[in-house]
Amino acid sequence: MRSTVLTALACALIVMTPIGAIGAGVGPVEQLGPNSWTNWDASVIKALGFGVEPRGADSSAQALVMARRAAVVDAYRSLLEASLDVTVRSRTAVEQAGVKWDTVEAQVQGVIRNATILEERRHPDGRYEIVMQMPMYGPQGLGQVVLPHIMNAPPGPQPVPAPALRPRLPQPPTQPGGFTGLVVVVRGVHLDRSMSPAILTPDGQVVYGRGWWRPGEFDADLANQHGIVGYASSMGGATRGGARPIVVNAIGVAGPPLSNFKTDVVISPDDAARIREANSGARFLEKLQVDIVVEP
Repeated sequence: MRSTVLTALACALIVMTPIGAIGAGVGPVEQLGPNSWTNWDASVIKALGFGVEPRGADSSAQALVMARRAAVVDAYRSLLEASLDVTVRSRTAVEQAGVKWDTVEAQVQGVIRNATILEERRHPDGRYEIVMQMPMYGPQGLGQVVLPHIMNAPPGPQPVPAPALRPRLPQPPTQPGGFTGLVVVVRGVHLDRSMSPAILTPDGQVVYGRGWWRPGEFDADLANQHGIVGYASSMGGATRGGARPIVVNAIGVAGPPLSNFKTDVVISPDDAARIREANSGARFLEKLQVDIVVEP
C-alpha cells in the first residue's frame, strides 16, 4: 500500500503546474526574505521551501518523500521569519499593552502551523519545491496573535512627523447622503504597511488606529477577521470604505516611537475635523470601515 501511494505521488508531480513567479498575486508584493513575501492587499504571507533527495535513500520513492518533507520544513522556517518581520512592525503597540515580545514570538510559531501548501513541484535534478501560504487575518491568521494587544494598547506618546510634509492636495468633492467609510490616499512617499497603523494629525493627535479605541467601542471579532484597515494599491481596490467614503489625501508619514518603520499616515487638521464630523453620525470608524490606498 505504501509503495502504491508513493508511486502515485511521483506520477502526480509529472503533471503539476510549474510554480509561478514568487510575486504572483493581486496588489503590491513586498519581499521579506530570500524566499518569503507578503501581499498586503490580499492579506497573505507566502514562503518558498526547497528539499533535496538524499543519496542514501533505499528507493527513489523514499528519496522523493524525504525531499518533500525537507521542503516543507524549509518553507515553515521561511514563513516563520516572514511572519516575525510582519509582526515586529507592531512591536511598539504590543509592548505598550504590557505584553513581553518573546511571548508574542512564541505565539507566532504556533500560528504558522495553520499554513497551507499552495503549490509543489519536483525538479528534474531531484530538488523539491513547495510554496506555503498563511492568512494575516481570520481564525487561523497572524492577527489572532497581534491584534488583541493592539486594540488594548493605550494611546501613549505619538510621533510628530518630520517638518517637510507634502503640500495638501485638492480634496475630492463631498459625497451626498452621508459617508459610509474613510479612504486615505498616500501618494509619492514610502509607507510601511502594518497591522497597527495610525492616522494622525501633524501634532500627533490620533484620528484613527493604534491607541484610538476605548473598551466597548469596537468589534474585536471583526478586527481579528479583517484587520483594522484595508490596504489597496488603487481606489478601485478600496472596498472597505463602502459606496460613499470620505476621501482625504495624506500630507506625510510617520512612525511609532523607537520604531524604524513609517507605518502611520499624517493628514491635515482640516481633514481630521472633516472625518470626526462625518463619523459622529455614521460611526464608520468604529465599524473599521477604513482603507489606506498606497499609490506610487
